[in-house]
Amino acid sequence: MAQVPQTFFDALAVRTWCGLALDALGRSREEIDAINVYPVADGDTGTNLYLTVESAAAAVEAVFTGHRAGGNQEPTLADAVRAMAHGALIGARGNSGTILAQLLRGMAQVLTGDGAPAHADGDGLRLALRHAADSARQAVAHPVEGTVLTVASAAAEAPPRRRLGPHRGAGAPPRRRRCRRRLRGGDSCGLRGRPRRSRRDSGPPRRPAARRCGGRRRQGAGGGAGGAGGDVHGGGAARPPG
Repeated sequence: MAQVPQTFFDALAVRTWCGLALDALGRSREEIDAINVYPVADGDTGTNLYLTVESAAAAVEAVFTGHRAGGNQEPTLADAVRAMAHGALIGARGNSGTILAQLLRGMAQVLTGDGAPAHADGDGLRLALRHAADSARQAVAHPVEGTVLTVASAAAEAPPRRRLGPHRGAGAPPRRRRCRRRLRGGDSCGLRGRPRRSRRDSGPPRRPAARRCGGRRRQGAGGGAGGAGGDVHGGGAARPPG
């Protein structure tokens, strides 16, 4: 299955999300059915959600198939989101499926409206999820916390407030710290130094690289081994005292 783009939310991301959601619900539908106790303990919430998302995913796949058959480019974000919402609506099952369809409809109203961008960033996705959560809550006569409405509100707060981007995982290179020593003129050095060593690192510490920074530190009264000019910050091995 294609990976969700890490820099923006587009039609491919909608298609991938539908597929991942359907797989997750397929694995967890029985568990969700077992904890279904509100408003009626009929044990079908997981199944209803699965069937609703299945209809939404089929509608999105039909849009991609239609564009490819016609020799056109990939569908736009608006095309995919509109198909997802419509598919969920016509395939909604039970109360949970109806609320999910309303959530997707609320997202579509933001992502397909006038002036909607070709793809959404983190702020755009947050706005769509917020509107979806509010729309679903208004559609319920007596909203109750601890239900899918609470989950929808929490999801609206999850996207980052900046442009979506790749997360720094275990395999990401360590961040390099910027030197913050003050020079004579009062300006920061600004030179990037070695990354901070993790406490989990094993082995003896590495010797610092020579002359990473050309700035000079201010000496206190009486000077030091470096004389009146002061030691070179980040230079070679330190001189012994005395």
